[in-house]
Amino acid sequence: MKTGFLFLGIFLFFSVSCNQKNISQDLATGLKSDNNNGIIGGLEVTESDPITKYTVMIHSYQIEKDTDPKPAGFSLCTGVIIGKKSILTAAHCFENNSKSKMNVMEVYFARTSVNLKKAPKAYGTLISSHPYYNEKDLSRHFDLAIVTLESEVPAGYEPISILPNDVELKVGDLVFPAGYGRTQDLSVPVSPYADYRLNKSVGLKILEDWGTFFYIDQSKGSGVCSGDSGGPTFVQIKGKLYLVGITHGYSVDEGKSDSCKSHGMLIKVQTHKSWINTTMPKKN
Repeated sequence: MKTGFLFLGIFLFFSVSCNQKNISQDLATGLKSDNNNGIIGGLEVTESDPITKYTVMIHSYQIEKDTDPKPAGFSLCTGVIIGKKSILTAAHCFENNSKSKMNVMEVYFARTSVNLKKAPKAYGTLISSHPYYNEKDLSRHFDLAIVTLESEVPAGYEPISILPNDVELKVGDLVFPAGYGRTQDLSVPVSPYADYRLNKSVGLKILEDWGTFFYIDQSKGSGVCSGDSGGPTFVQIKGKLYLVGITHGYSVDEGKSDSCKSHGMLIKVQTHKSWINTTMPKKN
């Protein structure tokens, strides 16, 4: 019985001195086992995997003035490139912000493993959350935000195509979430100093389709977890990758509040194409 729902962003604290012919076969190439950050029970993505061209890591935080250093605590989420200067992610990655402070969004482009000092980075200049998103009402599934970048994405990166409106996935189809979040369940301690690594699940079944969102099956031990919020879920059709979902959170079964191994929840991007197209910068 589903008894609760949790968002999947991570709020990290560091010391001041530190820091899815067969779709599953198509998307299972270029992978290796990994036990670091990014999708529980997933596989680490290598540079040859095409999803690395679309997926980014986001750090967001607030400062009092523009000369302040990056604080010890910040939010970790995942995002996906949808335009030359536009990143689609989850709106809840930016909630609880103080209106009196400045928002800072660091978007990292690193293919696989992120080294904060060396990875190409761009700053977000605008957060455009879906107008119907309400952080206090989880029954309204509009958890989307577009981050506008100060500059275009680096060479080698490109926008992902959204699944066409005339293509409908069905219950039982396999999809492939990706993210920079945890690779081990919530009950397993993870060092905050572990590398950020891009992982993906090799085929998770759609359990339920509620029109604007999907539930996916994570009961076999693989799926989205903390830090994967805002990350893309892909599907491959006739050899082409499409964006089908954005990670929203996961349901919590009774007695398993410390586990992500139940049901993941994805916002269906397809149903929000009109908002996305009108919100992105025109020259994008």
